Amino acid sequence: MAKRPKSLPLSREPIHLTPTYRPTQQTIISSRAFPFLIDQILILFPMRILPLLVILAALVVSPLHSRAEILVKNGESIAFLGDSITQFGAQSGPGGYVRLVESGLASQGIRVTVIPAGLSANKSNDMLARLEKDVLSKKPTWMTLSVGVNDVMHGARGVELEDYKKNVTAILDRAQQAGVKVVILTATQIGLPVTNPENTKMAAYNTFLRETAKARNLPLADLNAAMVTEQASLEMAGIKRALTTDGVHMNIYGDQVMARGVLAAFGLNYHQLTAVQAKWNEMPDLFQTAPRIKLSLAELAALEAYAAKQNKSVDSVVAELSANAISAAIGGGPGIKIFKTEGFTLALPHDVTVQQELRADFVILSFKAGDKQILAAYAGNHPSFPSNGVPPQAEIKVGNINGLQSKTVTWKDQEGTSSRDTLIRVHDKGWPTYVHIWYSRVSKDSAEVADKIIESLRAAN
Repeated sequence: MAKRPKSLPLSREPIHLTPTYRPTQQTIISSRAFPFLIDQILILFPMRILPLLVILAALVVSPLHSRAEILVKNGESIAFLGDSITQFGAQSGPGGYVRLVESGLASQGIRVTVIPAGLSANKSNDMLARLEKDVLSKKPTWMTLSVGVNDVMHGARGVELEDYKKNVTAILDRAQQAGVKVVILTATQIGLPVTNPENTKMAAYNTFLRETAKARNLPLADLNAAMVTEQASLEMAGIKRALTTDGVHMNIYGDQVMARGVLAAFGLNYHQLTAVQAKWNEMPDLFQTAPRIKLSLAELAALEAYAAKQNKSVDSVVAELSANAISAAIGGGPGIKIFKTEGFTLALPHDVTVQQELRADFVILSFKAGDKQILAAYAGNHPSFPSNGVPPQAEIKVGNINGLQSKTVTWKDQEGTSSRDTLIRVHDKGWPTYVHIWYSRVSKDSAEVADKIIESLRAAN
């Protein structure tokens, strides 16, 4: 593996992909405007009036956060204290709510250090017992607190409301004494319908959380209310879609509801959240399928030979072929297809083709629109950058592309035609360490297409 160059420090954890979803304003709720309303309506009225909540939320609750700026700052750290929902939110890949919060902040230019502190089956007493070890000892700037589901769901082994109040109060007091700023998250649902006994009991727990956030002037992400509103919105639209995998733990859609709520509590406004969602919609590997492909032994042998020629595993080839087939079938977005190869992905216009040439321990890629080459790339561990030296008139820029450290040299010749060399550090461990992409003396239109392709690069496992 190549030694780390001084000009390109370690890349951050790569950002990955999401299914298309377009948010509506009413999905994002500032619960301080109606601290008890959602829970009380759910207790008093049946499921058939839930669609009215969407209208009610839109009328009574502003989706815009009242703060003028984002609370969390670049370079700060956030501990996510919670149960298995939070544990999975950090460990289940880039689509978990914890990682979506991280990437959402990064899209706004705010790089944070995530401290995962979710633990399966935890109740409020468990979180209080490990608060020092798992959170305070790590000295985070912020802590999000997600607690309550197991306190209620575990029944006789759970934590009753008065003890729950004492535990949460103690957690908040100790965090305050340690100088850690806290965002409170209301507890999400325990199955459906939302009027079932567990959710009805949990309403009082969430009422306490809302009252506590208001009394202590703490940011509140009312995720329970956000999920209710999202479900009602889907129902009104005739969309059959769950937000959880099992009634409790989030699927990709539930994770996005949670992440948007946390980001709103941190101060992102509607327009910023819309921009974040647009970024999520373009992330290549956020949702992963588990296809069961049946092959004969003859087909398997042919597939192994095909993979060997590309110096890849059978699994990686199957994943790549499947991704390309899906992209071709659904279009990968308006006029866009996702090109996935070992270690990274690119978004390409449908009229752009790619040829790969394996050379020793690196790969050369050639990108063509019709019969015209618009881009070339090197993927490996030992790039030559820039490819033809740095012209005197060149502009040199160090930055990042989708969270990955990059260095770019651009220039134009006397006739105004463009050239660009971009070096991207993709992986610290694994292949490739670098992707070096360049084009030379291409027209303005070709340069614009090439630039979009370069800016679409994302790391992939």
